[in-house]
Amino acid sequence: MAPTIVVPLDTSPESEASLPVAEALARRTEGMLLLISVIEAPSEFGVWLHAEETIDAWVDHHVKVDQYLAGLAGGISGVPVDTLVSTGNPASEINSIAREQAEPVIVMASQARTGVSRVAVGSVAASVIHDARCPVIVVREPASESAATGQPVGSLDRLLVALDGSDFAESALSTAQSVLGTSGLELHLLRVVETNKWYGSSYSEIDFTALSVYVESEEIAASEYLERQAALLTDAGHTVTWEVRDGLVSDHIATAAADFGAGLIVMSTHGRTGVGRVLMGSVAERVIHDGGRPVMLVNPSVTAG
Repeated sequence: MAPTIVVPLDTSPESEASLPVAEALARRTEGMLLLISVIEAPSEFGVWLHAEETIDAWVDHHVKVDQYLAGLAGGISGVPVDTLVSTGNPASEINSIAREQAEPVIVMASQARTGVSRVAVGSVAASVIHDARCPVIVVREPASESAATGQPVGSLDRLLVALDGSDFAESALSTAQSVLGTSGLELHLLRVVETNKWYGSSYSEIDFTALSVYVESEEIAASEYLERQAALLTDAGHTVTWEVRDGLVSDHIATAAADFGAGLIVMSTHGRTGVGRVLMGSVAERVIHDGGRPVMLVNPSVTAG
């Protein structure tokens, strides 16, 4: 079944950074676009609407937002597009709307109008990712408005997949195939042996012999793991390459994606140590900030029974 691509927009140019990627995904998957905007309302919404001037202001704003979405939809051709204006808590509404769709995928900008430039992932996007039961593709907005015009979208069949040996990470790979195609993808599998944890002490206290033994052992295990994964994916009809690096995970994911020319980075929101190790706000946030390309994040709840 073709996906429904839910695209949250808040009428700001920053939020529109997600549109080119969403359109490209809709064309590739023969899916439909659902452009949504959530008018944020206080928790005492019923009381708030009792004031006549508030009702008028809300209706006027609702009409303007509806016209804004209709204008964007009118500029998209070649894929079916629908629009929806909702009211409430933005993150909750976005996830609620997505859950009502067939085969949903959320594509959203990392920041919106209320974002802070020093933070890679805004609070709305972070909340959506935390609670989403579908894959979320996060697109970092260009650094300037001029960069946004005609910004090229990389090939969505060319993926950098970050794996760490966990079922969580493999579920992200499986979800990406479900969305983008179970064969015919170009996949570059990456596993990074973490060495940064060795550098918490002073330089003189590091046991370099132990570090060398650790890295060598982990690299051998990682290579064997990726070789097995690559064989399975090749048998499924994908073109697969793989590599092992050591160092800071987020740095290597970003640089490997650039070296490979990936159109999309795929990773889980959780890592090898389970749900206690939430990558959001650490590794994934740095990848979104530094990777220069969209990141598909898959919460373990997507594949939970």
